[in-house]
Amino acid sequence: MPNYCVVGDCNNVANRSLGISTYAFPKDDAIRRAWIRFVQQTRADFREPGSGAVVCSSHFKEDCFEIPCPSVRKLGSSVTPRESSEPQIISKYNSTKGCCSL
Repeated sequence: MPNYCVVGDCNNVANRSLGISTYAFPKDDAIRRAWIRFVQQTRADFREPGSGAVVCSSHFKEDCFEIPCPSVRKLGSSVTPRESSEPQIISKYNSTKGCCSL
């Protein structure tokens, strides 16, 4: 059974032909809490992610990926969502680290 994106009003699953990939919540506590806060902005009922909880690539800007190829996409290790008026996980690009972070 596929893991559906937990962001509110999103039903995406990983789909290589559409260029959609899914990402498990990070283990790092600070980054994980930031992801949880982001999802809670879209779903009031969201508390803690279960073991199969994922966020899909549609909620990340392209510069958050270490490998920006649509068929093989790897998030930077410190990608952290932050509040935004857009319904996306928005991160600043950190050129010294080569990844997205707050």
